[in-house]
Amino acid sequence: ALFNGFGGGGSVLVAASSFIEVTELGQSDSQTAVAAAITSLIGAMTLSGSMIAFGKLQGTISGAPIVFKFQHCLNALIFLLIIVLIIFFVLDQSSTIFWSIVFISILLGFLVVIPIGGADMPVVVSMLNSYSGWAACGIGFTLSNNLLIITGALVGASGAILSYIMSKGMNRSIFSVVLGGVGGEQSNESISDN
Repeated sequence: ALFNGFGGGGSVLVAASSFIEVTELGQSDSQTAVAAAITSLIGAMTLSGSMIAFGKLQGTISGAPIVFKFQHCLNALIFLLIIVLIIFFVLDQSSTIFWSIVFISILLGFLVVIPIGGADMPVVVSMLNSYSGWAACGIGFTLSNNLLIITGALVGASGAILSYIMSKGMNRSIFSVVLGGVGGEQSNESISDN
């Protein structure tokens, strides 16, 4: 989980440095901006989501799903906000908008992983591994590096396939795992009922 998180965080830093470099040289274009923004979205979500997964696996955060009302609606609204920010970023290429995308994506990664129970964390870590691969692929587009594009896509695709296979092995759908709220420890209410 930590390894995935550091990979995602590293992708964000590389995207930021690449964006800053091309902006200072006056060579910024839409393709670089789109790649940097999408890489930052995936990388920042991977970073914060992996930290939560690590905490749940380590036992420093409760393994029970942490849910609240309208959680999925809030996540969808935050994701839409990030998409709108990416569009503005591509048009304006403002560093303020770029860092807003990064910090809001960190929040989204936290909110997406926190409702998933501890029993499902191995699948989540595998999915986050896939995300870190896609972030590396995005860095490849940002840096025009074909090797990063190919290896990132391989890691991303294999992580997604492994997550699907693990979910099937647990007799669960990948969507029920990713949407969270199940697969955790027994709640206090159900313990007191017994």
